[in-house]
Amino acid sequence: MVSVILAASGVPNVPAGFPMLCERDLFNAGRIRPPHAELRVQARMLDFNPIHPAVLLSCGNYPWAGDRLEGIAAEFSIKGIAPPPPGAWAYRDDADVSLSDYLEGLAFSILGTPVRRREVVKYVGDKKSAHVSDRRKHESEQAIDRAWSHLSMTIVSSEGEQVQLNLVYLEILALIEAIASSPSISAYIGDLDKWMETQRSSIPTRSRRWASQSPSPRARSSGREWPRSVGPCPRAASSVR
Repeated sequence: MVSVILAASGVPNVPAGFPMLCERDLFNAGRIRPPHAELRVQARMLDFNPIHPAVLLSCGNYPWAGDRLEGIAAEFSIKGIAPPPPGAWAYRDDADVSLSDYLEGLAFSILGTPVRRREVVKYVGDKKSAHVSDRRKHESEQAIDRAWSHLSMTIVSSEGEQVQLNLVYLEILALIEAIASSPSISAYIGDLDKWMETQRSSIPTRSRRWASQSPSPRARSSGREWPRSVGPCPRAASSVR
């Protein structure tokens, strides 16, 4: 889904074959090979604190076909709730923030429920891509479900064609652009590539061949023999009488 949107949107600053890493990839890599410098991004940030139960708001500034699309900002009249004061929210364009602060940044405010970018990634990955679970337990996920049909916009091309876009997917595009445009993250990915090459070259050739020719656990349990070119495990051979 994301690859299709990428192809249609023309997201800038994302070179062909860019090695996209998810947040968990960066987290796991950071435990093995920590970055030498703080990972930072430059992107729009939405300031809305405290959030208001009568406001539906998105961060906006989404990349699309070489242009920028603004999000949604709607106020609802709810009995017993005063409207938000003027200037209740604000945008910071091109803010230089850490990757952690960016992922914790506000992507949506849905009638009193904050939705962070980290939660948007999890929502799209779980429900719209992998279909891991359809049980929305977190408040942010339930809020997106309730507002899904309202989190959309229709744009009209110069040829008069209408395209309906969902803001949740547009938020993913903005996140991809921010990560792909980050010099510190690109440098970290390059450092990981070089480090992986050195680790791969340090593994003895015989060990690599053994790992590539060893049967899978399923094959072992089914009683298949070890490959003849490798022979039995030395420890196992010593126990054979």
